[in-house]
Amino acid sequence: MKILINDSTDNEERLVKIFQHGGYERNHLIFVHSFEECKSFFERQLEKGQIDLDLIITNNNNDGYNPFKASALVLLKNSINAPFSNNNFRISSIPIILYSTADDKSDIKGLGFNAIVKNTKDYEHPYFITIVEEQIRKWREKLFIDLDNIGLSASRYPYFKNEPEKQNYFKLYGHNYERTFFTATSILSKEFIANPIYLNYDWLNVKQNDIESAITEYRKMYRFHVKYDRKNNERTIIHDFLKKNRIILMRDVYSNYLYEEKLMEANSTNSQICDFILQTNLPDYQKTTFFEVKKEDVQLMVKKNKKRPQFSSDMNSHLYQISDYQNYAESLENTEELAYKLGYATKNFSYQLLAGRLDEKEEVKEVFGNMLKKHFSGIEVSTFEDFENLTNSYINKFSRLLF
Repeated sequence: MKILINDSTDNEERLVKIFQHGGYERNHLIFVHSFEECKSFFERQLEKGQIDLDLIITNNNNDGYNPFKASALVLLKNSINAPFSNNNFRISSIPIILYSTADDKSDIKGLGFNAIVKNTKDYEHPYFITIVEEQIRKWREKLFIDLDNIGLSASRYPYFKNEPEKQNYFKLYGHNYERTFFTATSILSKEFIANPIYLNYDWLNVKQNDIESAITEYRKMYRFHVKYDRKNNERTIIHDFLKKNRIILMRDVYSNYLYEEKLMEANSTNSQICDFILQTNLPDYQKTTFFEVKKEDVQLMVKKNKKRPQFSSDMNSHLYQISDYQNYAESLENTEELAYKLGYATKNFSYQLLAGRLDEKEEVKEVFGNMLKKHFSGIEVSTFEDFENLTNSYINKFSRLLF
């Protein structure tokens, strides 16, 4: 899932918090800061890159200089019938919301926005999230109507049971894709109509019950697994589980991952091997994540009630390990190797460690957070319960977007 937001840098963190309260992750949000940046995104990422996009949100500065040009943006978007998202859909169909501070919206109501929402200063704005999800659901429902109008079903692939059925489709719709595009559909692209392909999207093909089952098994895995020993360890228990249950690792945030990929250090025989490197298909806008997985029984801190509490020996070792990945990724000397392994060049990274239990983290929350920020800035630590809560937020959002 991706939401493109055209707003000022000053509003960025406020909008991130609004969406996080609604169960979204930072990587779901793509920020641009002007009409020109948005236009470039349409050209480079949608038309040329063929990435997927669920929604556009734009501000419109009514006082003085207005870089967002919301009126021009909606007119531009609505005029582009070129395809996006693997050539499946038309750009003009993407829903767009105006997030405006203006009280009087009479001059913009007829311009083609799918919704107009009052921009308030509240950090929590449930109504805003409700409108966002309503527009996404409406778009998805229109897609099903499109498919039905041309005799296809999203739940069946291949679309045709036999050659006569296929020939009949092309006779009625495929060969006349221009006419079908304008008269029978509002979402599908000319390219899809002319040559229907598999629509590979989680929200179409993943069942809610399968995600719920994976979350339940994850909870059992870290609470009730067999005792750790040389044969049964974090790789055979936790790593294997995450690889088999890809959906809760990706969460419609990442596009793919590398597992235990050897990254050679420049001018050295040394290498770095992170458990998972979570990849995106928009590396300029979304963070690629080094994700290191340790045991749930790792003790986070020692001397908790003393004058100088400390990270435990194991925790300190794990943090230094992911700090090494951080130093590696941020070194210019390693840019070429990293780009080769990832398949793209980027300096936009995040670093996450999965370890320990939430009870202990909550017990020393303030001290733990301060020490982490002081000694290992830029590294995020999630306990196994934190990760479970993250996947629960994902399934809640997934279910809200069903129609």
